[in-house]
Amino acid sequence: MKKSNILIDLLISLTVFVLTTTVSFWVWSRYLEDVDAEHKETINTLGEHTSSRVWSTMNTDIDQLKNFTNQVLIPQTI
Repeated sequence: MKKSNILIDLLISLTVFVLTTTVSFWVWSRYLEDVDAEHKETINTLGEHTSSRVWSTMNTDIDQLKNFTNQVLIPQTI
């Protein structure tokens, strides 16, 4: 084999390696960005849901306490 053929083969191999490595890193970084965005969206959704449940529970408890105080403070006739 001639020396020029070996250099051409080496250059082609190196070019293919660099291109595939670059594409792989680009795809990997895009994947990580997508996963990060999905995690943030999931956390926000869970936070909103939890906040809604807490407020709902608090309002229910307040209503029950109001009803209880009304029953205690207002004498009932038998």
